[in-house]
Order: sequence, then C-alpha cells, then structure tokens
Amino acid sequence: MPGNTRQVKENRDENLSSSSDTSEESSDDSSDSDRQLTDSSGEEDCMDITEDDLFKELLQRKSNVTVERNVKYLNDPLHRKVSKLMMWFLYFFLFWKCTSSISDQAFSVLLSFLYKFFQVLSFHCENMFLDRVAALFPASLYYLRKVMAIDRDDFVRYVTCPNPDCAAVYDYEKCFDTNRRGEKVAKKCWNVPFRKGKYSRPCNTVLFDKVKLKDGKHSYYPKKVYSYRSVTTALEGFLMRDGFEDMCEEWRSRDVKEGEYIDVYDGKIWSDFLVRNTRDFLAAPRNFGLMLNIDWFQPFDRRKDVSVGVIYMVVMNLPRNVRFKRENLIVVGILPALKKEPSNISSFLEPLVSELKCLWNGLPVKTPKHPTGTTVRAALLCAAADIPAARKLCGFLSHSATFGCSKCLKKFPGSVKDGKDYSGFDKENWQARSKYQHSQAIRRLRKCKTKTSLKEMERSVGYRYTALSELEYFDTVRFHVVDPMHNLFLGTAKHIFKLWLSKEILSRDDLCRIEDRMQRMTVPRECGRLPRDIGANYSGFTADQWKNWTTIYSLYALKGILPDADFKCWQIFVCAVRKIVKPNITSVDLDIADLLFAKFGNRVEKLYGKMSVTPNMHLSCHLVESIKDYGSVYGFWLFSFERFNGKMSSLYNNHVRFEVQLMREFMQFDAILNMKQNMIHGPENNFESFVFSYVSEKNEYSRVMGFHFYTPFKKVADCIHSWQLLDGIVPPLRFKKCPLKMDTDDNRFLCEAYSTMYQGLDVLPHNLSNIYFKFDSLNFGSDYFTSRFNRGDKNCTVVASWAGDDGEITDYGDLRPGLISYFIKHTLFINGSNIPHIFAVVKWYKRSDRQDFPPPFSSWLRNSFITPGAASFIPVQRIRGKCAHVTVETNGVKHLVICPLYRHMCI
Repeated sequence: MPGNTRQVKENRDENLSSSSDTSEESSDDSSDSDRQLTDSSGEEDCMDITEDDLFKELLQRKSNVTVERNVKYLNDPLHRKVSKLMMWFLYFFLFWKCTSSISDQAFSVLLSFLYKFFQVLSFHCENMFLDRVAALFPASLYYLRKVMAIDRDDFVRYVTCPNPDCAAVYDYEKCFDTNRRGEKVAKKCWNVPFRKGKYSRPCNTVLFDKVKLKDGKHSYYPKKVYSYRSVTTALEGFLMRDGFEDMCEEWRSRDVKEGEYIDVYDGKIWSDFLVRNTRDFLAAPRNFGLMLNIDWFQPFDRRKDVSVGVIYMVVMNLPRNVRFKRENLIVVGILPALKKEPSNISSFLEPLVSELKCLWNGLPVKTPKHPTGTTVRAALLCAAADIPAARKLCGFLSHSATFGCSKCLKKFPGSVKDGKDYSGFDKENWQARSKYQHSQAIRRLRKCKTKTSLKEMERSVGYRYTALSELEYFDTVRFHVVDPMHNLFLGTAKHIFKLWLSKEILSRDDLCRIEDRMQRMTVPRECGRLPRDIGANYSGFTADQWKNWTTIYSLYALKGILPDADFKCWQIFVCAVRKIVKPNITSVDLDIADLLFAKFGNRVEKLYGKMSVTPNMHLSCHLVESIKDYGSVYGFWLFSFERFNGKMSSLYNNHVRFEVQLMREFMQFDAILNMKQNMIHGPENNFESFVFSYVSEKNEYSRVMGFHFYTPFKKVADCIHSWQLLDGIVPPLRFKKCPLKMDTDDNRFLCEAYSTMYQGLDVLPHNLSNIYFKFDSLNFGSDYFTSRFNRGDKNCTVVASWAGDDGEITDYGDLRPGLISYFIKHTLFINGSNIPHIFAVVKWYKRSDRQDFPPPFSSWLRNSFITPGAASFIPVQRIRGKCAHVTVETNGVKHLVICPLYRHMCI
C-alpha cells in the first residue's frame, strides 16, 4: 500500500548512508545537474563567497576521495554515529521549518550557507568528525528531502474542468489521445450532463495549457487540478504512530450516563453504530468513525475573487483534546479555484465515496501491534460544515428555497427579491425530513433528462443528488449538524446587533457607554478583549469574539441602555446559548434551551416583524437535535476547522497551481510527524532528548486527565477516587521545591477538608504531613490558573461550589467567587500510602444583598470575605472555572459583579 512508513524508513536510512557520495558529487565543479535541481524547486543560492583559491583547493581535495574511502566510511563506527546524529539534526531542522512557517526560499539560503560553512570548517580543522559532518550534510532542500525520504507527492492529481457548471474530474492518463500523425494530444471536457436539451452535448471546455519546451517538444499542463489524498493511506500512517491505536480505544473506559452529553460517544449516532446490521462496528477494535468538513477560503491577502475549497477529515474515536490537532487531521482534497463555487460538488466527492465503501467492508492495514496486517473498518458518521457547504455535501437546497431547512420540510414563502418569511416557531407542526424521502427523491431526480426539468424537480421535492447518498449507511438528514459557531455567533448574534443599529434602538452615545462598560470588565487573558469602538468594528468580529460578546459582555454592557423589551428578548437568547455552549450538557439543559430558542424566535417576530426572522433562528431550533446525536457542541463545532483555514491561507505559495503546493506542504508535515517513531535511537544523549522535548512542546497538548474529569458538577462524596488523579496538573517550571511548615490552624482546616473529601475514612491529624510546597500558578489541562502570589497576573478570581457562608465546606451549594492566594502541594497518608494532593488556598467573597444584574451575573461584596475555615483549602479539581468580573459602586459600597466561565473539565 502506498505511504508504508516501514519502507519510508528503509529508504531514508539508505539515502542517509549514501548521502556522502551525493553531497560530494554535487559539489564537484558546481555541476549542471545540481543547478537544474536547485532551479526546478525554486531554490536560489544567494551566497557569494569570494575565496576562490580556498574553494579550488577544497574541490581538489574532494575530487581525490575514492570509492574505497566511501566504503570505509560506511563501515566506520564514527561514521555511523555521525549519520545518526545528522538524521536527528535534519529531522529537527525540517520540523522547525514547518512549525515556524519558513518559506522554501529562505530555508534554502540557510541550508546552502550551512553546507558551505561545514565544508570550509572541515577543510581548515582537519578533523575526522567534521569531515564526516561536511560529507553528510545535504547541499540543497531537494537533497534534504531525498535523504529523509519525504514524499510530498503521495496524492492523486485529478484534471478538473474549469467550467464551474460542469466541474467534471478526470484521471490524468485518460485525458489524452493520439492523432493520425501519432502525436499525443489533449482531450477537451467530454462530460455530458443531460440526455436532452441544451446541455445534452459535451462540455467541450479546454482542460490543458499546451507549453513548448526548450528542446522544441510540447508538454501539457492541466488548467485546474483537484488534489486528492487517500484516506486509507492517511489512516495507515496514523496507526503506525506509537500510541495512536490506544488513544482511539480510550473512549471505551468512559462511564456513559443517561441524560449527559459530554462528547460524541454520548450521542445517539455513536450508540447506533456500536452494532450495525447485527455486526459489531464501533463495538469492535480498529473500527473508526470519521467526521467530514468542507469549506472555502481565500488564499491571497489582496485578492477576493479567488476561493479554494478544502475537504478535511478527523477520527472521532480520538479523545476530544487531541481530535482536532494538526497531526490528527486529514486533508482529503483541495478543490481548485474556479470562477465561482460549483453548485454541485459530487464529482469531487466520488473518489472519497469509493474509498469509504471499501473501508466500510474492511481493508488490511499494518499496525505496530499487528505487523503482518489486520482488518480496519471506517464509516463517515458526521458532516460538519456551515450552511451553504452542508447543503452541497448532503444534497439540500439553499436557505433561500421554499424548502429552505435541511432538517424539516417547513415551507418558507416569499422570494429573494421581496424577501423570505422565516417566521413561525410552532415546532410541533414541522415535518421532519428522512433518509427514505431523500433516496426516493434521488430516484426521481435521476429520471430528469434536461437541466430545466431537474431544477423544477429539485424545487418541488426539496432535495438534490449527492455522492454521499451512495453510502448505504449514511443518513443525509441526521448526519449533518447545525454548526453553533456560524448559527449562533456569526449568524444570530451579529444579525441582532445590526438590527439594533439599523432601527436606531442604539444611538452613538449608547455605543460609547457600552464601550466604557466593556473596558472596565476584567476577563481571563485567554478570552481576549473585543476591539475598541464596537459600533464601527462589529462587522469584523470573529466567531470567537461574538461568542465572548454574547456569553460574557452583553448582559452587563446592555443593562439599562437597551430598552427593556429588547433587553429581555436578548436575555432569552443569551440564556439559551449558555445552556448549550459548555463542555458538559444535561438533558435538562437541552430541554430548557429548546424552549428558549423557540421563545426567542417568537419575541423577535413580535418586536421587529416577520421579515427580521432569519434562517439561522429557525435552524437554532434544530440545534438540540444535533447535540442529542453528537454530544456537546465542543465535539463538532467548526472553530478548529476555521483555524486550519487560516493556517492554510498563510502558507507560502507562488500563486501558480497553488492547490498542489498547499497539499504538498500538508503532506510534508505529515511525513515529518510519521517519521518520529522510526528515528534511529542509540545510547541516551541530550541531543535526542532536546529534539523530542521541542517536538512535544510545539506539537502536542498535555494528555490531561482522561475521561474521569469529563463529568458534570458532582457531589463531593462521589469524587473520592478523583482527588488522587493529578495527571495534567502541572506546576510552573520555575517552581522551587522548598518545603514549608504547616501552622496549627491550617493543619486543622486541612484535616477537615480531607475528612470531607474522603467521607467514610478516618482522617486524623497525624495522617497529614507537616510540610507543604507552595507555588503561584499551575496548568490544569488546557486551563491556566494563577494567584495573588503571582504578581504578573491580576486575574486570579475563580468560582466553585465549595464554601458556605461561615467558611464550612458545602456539599452541593451555589457557585461562590474566591480569590486564590497561592497553591500548595501536600501529602496525606491514607490506606498505607502517601498520596499527594494539590490545593488552592482561597479567600471567598461574602454575598451581597443587592442583585442588580440578571443571571448568570451575581453580586458580591468587593472587600469582604468569609471567615477562614476548612473551605479555604479547595482541591484544584473542584474549581468550577474562572470568571469575568467588574467592580460596581452603589451607595458607597463596592460590589464585585461576576459572570462565571466554564472550564473544560471539573468535578
């Protein structure tokens, strides 16, 4: 199978062993072949060293190197050691290039300089070690890739018809014919879309540019290329990585509870595919669920008329904290830039569908645990995309059609010219779509012989053909999700703000007051601040900024400024959003959110008129269905894919056939990642450790706590086994392990805290260590917490359900804000073992009698804290999260108004 990593390793070792000959021959007389290779890859030698005599003597010396000496090098222990070190050096060099976005041209200049520098160093120092380094170091980027066996072209390039109304895809070999004179000639597009009418003739669009070469011969270059990467080959590369297969099996150890939606494994789709057609699928090992995304982006900063499509895929079996990482992403295809986005993308999906059919039945793949091969199966279980892309993927009409919803058959009257009416939120009257209806509609659509009849039939049935319908298990209705990112934030939140401005509900003075309130709020640094002058810059807000505006800033900033009716309408939307935009969701949250979204739609219709209702408001009423099928929104929303689009657009290219260049960059990065587990390991040395630590720091999240912490807010008595799990809790690197002695009061409070944590066990003062270690901050998974002990960060306020009004520990009380003074690491002797624990030492705020802001905001006395007690020590696993806060003074009394923010995990 192509892309076999074991063969790649063998090729790389052979190339590295023989690179001495290659490097030396490439330097002789500045050979023409080396110049051609350098020019062909766009690498220009910008170095101009003038020591002519030095290089003449150097080249004379190199020309005397014989084959016998090269053979001697290969059998020399020093040569083998240098070869291994050189491989690690080049691996680091390549990884640094990819992660630091270094262009090929800049990297080639550096590579050329180092090559010449090592040559000069070797000549002057007369050292055998340096001599071998100079002989092994590659002279160009081309030779570097050859030595490391990096195959950037392990993908298929399909010839694509430039006509966006056709967009047919062809194998390169089938696009040529031979004329009467025996010459090779390129065909024109021969796709015939319909049997009758205007489009019953071949498309006849020119597919190739004919170029005359220097030798007088002609060559053909496709005008448009669709770059496609084999999903099977990508999965094989993943499975050859150390630990990948084990990570894909971690979900089996989770405790799935009824009515809790934390990840895709809690959804109905995953449950339905555990066993399929009486045959184990996800219930069996090495069977994978896949998520598909397609989106278009603009690859050039100064051109808005060029749009490139990218098809991504991720493995849903992976834990959520690593599922969307770059090394676990498959770039399936890069669609060429056409004059406009094609309305039907089935031609681009057909190669993928053919592979998915084979993967559904099972394909043999080699893994580290099964070196002779084992059967691997996979199925496409989710299509996550924005509204237009999801309709193209799954075969539905656009939102401007009469049947404008992809989840139900509700009709939307009106026209594009006069406006569409999306009002009406009586969900009980909405007829749900089904897979059977879609398959029946496709049968009718295939009978259409002309383009006109096809369009009329699509309008009448509300469906279109999609290549994904060829997958026997794929449900086009259930398997596409309503994306919260586009639906709630870039859609509804932005629309409502524009509505307030267009109807002059908010004036310029109001916007200034809103801006002033936002600037006074203190938010955690990872949230980021919104741009200043919201009235002028709101149109450029990103989805993440609209999320922060909706869930953090808006209710405080708009209170008393927005008219009461409008504010209550917006408050309904914010409450609904906060119910579902969190890592842990319950069935009660979903029921409440579903009612609130429908109520919000009715309020908008009543306040602003029917024509102010948007398709996003209708689709938000279907959002709960997607959560029930796929779990928490964190498992399927598109923030990660949108970030990859940004990275894709930032990659260097020369604006010529850039689709191929972008795919090559991704293929090169995947090859480097797959290379790591095949590197040659020798005796322990600092260089290998440094390279691995750099790669881990740049490219891996900490593997956090596992699934025990992906649980909703639980009672203290249910968490006995969780207090001892410290995986993912990382103190600062500058942490000095200087033991401190615990005073009497703190020892008593801590003993009470341990007794509450370990209910049913006798925790006595002599079980506690009398020393502890103190530090100012820590990382807990993907969350960073700091304290007052850290002078560099002032935002050390957290919320938790832990402290009562008198300093005692509450089992299941309300959230209370507190100020972290510092963190400690302390040991408890229990059940015959010394068990370390990490606590935050917190000063908890007193409750205020005034509550002037609506939930989720609450008010607390700014300078008053409850009496210190056992609750002053809280295990960091129990911290609910950080909070945004602002100080408000009322009648001379300062109040702390807080808005709780959700952590990714807590207990």
